[in-house]
Amino acid sequence: KVPRAALDALADTNTHVGHLMHRQVVAELEETREWVLSIAQRDARQRVAGLLHRIGRRQPSDKARARFALPLSRAEIGNYLGLTVETISRQLTALRRDGLIAIERKTDVTVTNMVRLATAAGISA
Repeated sequence: KVPRAALDALADTNTHVGHLMHRQVVAELEETREWVLSIAQRDARQRVAGLLHRIGRRQPSDKARARFALPLSRAEIGNYLGLTVETISRQLTALRRDGLIAIERKTDVTVTNMVRLATAAGISA
């Protein structure tokens, strides 16, 4: 991890880097804003699929699939999405049964088809 002071200094001395950093922050804020606005309008399946899709998109893998360690417990996911632990477990099981994801050791997630997962989340890929 790069210390924030070092990033600030780099942005101050290199306008191109500062501009790129600004664009990244704006893009992330817009993505977060869209997520917050849409979460209340989504059902449980769409919320869970949307979270997995969002995490998967950030992984350095091909665009069709993604593999990652789930950074949150079922309880944390439930708190984040406004769902119970039981609902999270049921939705993960349903997504796995439908062939959209594979889960090993409760935390290792493979998204088998990012486009289909986006569709399940109610978002455009």
